[in-house]
Amino acid sequence: MHQGRFHRAKNIFSKADNDVTGDPRGLANRARSEFQQGNVERSISVMEQAIEQFDDPALRCELGEIYLRSGRWIAANEHADKAIEKDRHLAAAWNLKGKLAAAKGEHQRALQLFQRSLAYDTESDDIQMLIAQTYMKLDQPMRALSATETLLNRHPPNRQPESAIIAKSEALLAMKQHPSAIDILELASNRPDCSKEIFFQLGKAQLHAGQQSQARLTLAKGKQRFPDEALFTQLTGSLSEFPNAEFAAPHRVASVKAERLR
Repeated sequence: MHQGRFHRAKNIFSKADNDVTGDPRGLANRARSEFQQGNVERSISVMEQAIEQFDDPALRCELGEIYLRSGRWIAANEHADKAIEKDRHLAAAWNLKGKLAAAKGEHQRALQLFQRSLAYDTESDDIQMLIAQTYMKLDQPMRALSATETLLNRHPPNRQPESAIIAKSEALLAMKQHPSAIDILELASNRPDCSKEIFFQLGKAQLHAGQQSQARLTLAKGKQRFPDEALFTQLTGSLSEFPNAEFAAPHRVASVKAERLR
């Protein structure tokens, strides 16, 4: 499953379940594999079976996350509440409640819930990122900047998460600190494992700073690094045809991380 071979993982978990019928660990892992393959309804069904065998609040949170991602907020909230009834200190439950509040546009409430979640899991990068993103939605870029810096300081410079780097640059751009945003993105673009999102974001920052020629060079460098990404060519063309055009950096779609085998 960690290698991304979800179909193979599902088959192995299914065989294990045949040997030990109803084992909640095997069922939960099979549910995760189903979800990674896009089989949402099957994933929900199998995870519910796991919870019937073993009412674990952490599993309820996972099931709630799947309900949330499929747009069933009421079911997601019910599982979050049941998880909290069993363990009021479970960070994942408060995190799920925060995501539900954010989905409804209740960003101040979401922030409070994310902060409570972080109090129970102080080293969580994911929760810290959600807090930073919520501050941006509340139009508080300085607080968002502080949240991203807290996250980034946990990692060595060459291992800092790109999502946090991009979030920090967004906060800096909102504060009109274009040179600082460009500096951190240029450093990230020199990393061997740099993704295309960094180049899109760097080009955007340069364009906001009025550096159109630099933005074109960045897009050209991105095209050279990622030749299969047609968007680099399209954006370069739009800058040539419309010198004052702006573009937004596409965001990587977050996927549910495969949990450790249990």
